[in-house]
Amino acid sequence: MNFLAHFVLSYPDPELMAGNFIADFLNKKEQDSLDICLYKGVEMHQWIDQYTDSHPNISSFNRFFNPVIGHYAPVASDISMDYFLYKNWNKYIDVSYLEFSKLAYDALRIHDYLFPEKPRNTAHRMIEGDWLRQYTSLEGMKYVMYRMNQRAKYKVDFTLTIPIIEVEEEKMNSLFIEFFEQAQIAAKEWKLVN
Repeated sequence: MNFLAHFVLSYPDPELMAGNFIADFLNKKEQDSLDICLYKGVEMHQWIDQYTDSHPNISSFNRFFNPVIGHYAPVASDISMDYFLYKNWNKYIDVSYLEFSKLAYDALRIHDYLFPEKPRNTAHRMIEGDWLRQYTSLEGMKYVMYRMNQRAKYKVDFTLTIPIIEVEEEKMNSLFIEFFEQAQIAAKEWKLVN
C-alpha cells in the first residue's frame, strides 16, 4: 500500500502516522537511532507491507498489471490501492477526505523535527504538492504513475496501468474492498498488541 493507506491504517495516532510515513525513507542507522515515539510507526509500516504482500487479493491485483509492467506490478498495485481507498472513503473513515489529508499533513509537520533529512524533505514536498489529492482521480493517478517512471531503476511506463484500471475498475475495486476490510481488522489487532 502507498501513503494514503498507511496513514489510514495508523489513524488516529499522529505519531504512528508520522512513523509510518518515514519508514521507506530510512536507512538502517537512521531507523536504529529514531526517536521512540516514531519507531512504533516504522514497525507498523513494515508489518503492513508484509501483511499486504502476503494477501491473496494483492497477488490478483498484481496479475492485472504484470502484462504491461512486469516485476513492477506490485509497485503499481500499492499505488492504485490508494485510488480505490479514496473511491470507498466513507466505508472506512469518519472524517472527510479533505480533513483527513489535513490531519495527515499536520502529523508530519508536528514531528518533522524528529525526521532525518531525506524523509523531512519528502514530507515537505508532499505537503506543498498536496500529494494525497492525486489519488482522488485517474488523472491524478496518471501523474503519480508518470512520476514513478522517473524513480524506477529500469525503464518502465507505469502510466500503462491507467487504462487497465479503467477497464478492470469494478473487479479491482471488489478485490480492494475485501482486502482492506481485512487489513483494517488486522491493523487494529496489531495496534492492541504492539
